[in-house]
Amino acid sequence: MVERATEFSRNYAITNSAQLLNDIEQYRNANGHYPKSLAALWPDYKPSVIGIEQYHYEPHGEAYNVFFEQFTFRFGTEEIVMYNKLDEHFFASHAKDILLWTPEQLRTRRGYYAVHDAATPHWKYFWFD
Repeated sequence: MVERATEFSRNYAITNSAQLLNDIEQYRNANGHYPKSLAALWPDYKPSVIGIEQYHYEPHGEAYNVFFEQFTFRFGTEEIVMYNKLDEHFFASHAKDILLWTPEQLRTRRGYYAVHDAATPHWKYFWFD
């Protein structure tokens, strides 16, 4: 039952991201590039799911990642749910890894122990321990 609740909340937060993804694409159409950051005091786009505080955004290659941390029933596991329209998903375990490792090292030392396709195209979820 907990597993189904987790899946429901994950899918609900994914569905609620539609306006954010649309606005990011509209920004690109108007400006010729994706925004460099969406860091701001007030998060205007909300997952509206208990336990999921906010969406995070980062440019990534020729696209971008939108992600959130999802509650998981697996003890000792952190779940990151991520969108990347080019299916070039990437998430590091530590900020220090990004600063100290080469892109090649980051690709081979990802830090998660499992990755799954979400029910919605271009969304994946990663399990970190």
